[in-house]
Amino acid sequence: MSSSDKADFFELGDKTSLICADAHTAEAVKATLRELGFKFHLAETSEMAIERLRYTNYDCIVVHENFAGSLLRSNSVLADLPNLGPILKKGEAEFEQLYRTFKDTLTTIGEK
Repeated sequence: MSSSDKADFFELGDKTSLICADAHTAEAVKATLRELGFKFHLAETSEMAIERLRYTNYDCIVVHENFAGSLLRSNSVLADLPNLGPILKKGEAEFEQLYRTFKDTLTTIGEK
């Protein structure tokens, strides 16, 4: 992991993500997220992930099933890496469809 990965700052309007995975998996996830226009933070430990979540609202969180030594059966959030791109595209499209009117209204009244 490079030092620039740890120090990424998000700006208003950025699509943000948190990656909780080993270095090999994180590289594949970062490539997909970059293609979809996301900026990201990395968490190497559970404590780091929790700390980041306290201060940042992420649009997307990717957690590898073995993150921080957990086992597949004990991890309730699974990373389906081969299908990550389609999963994110579908989720983002559904989110935009669901909240489009709400977001447009907020923009109209100056709340964005």
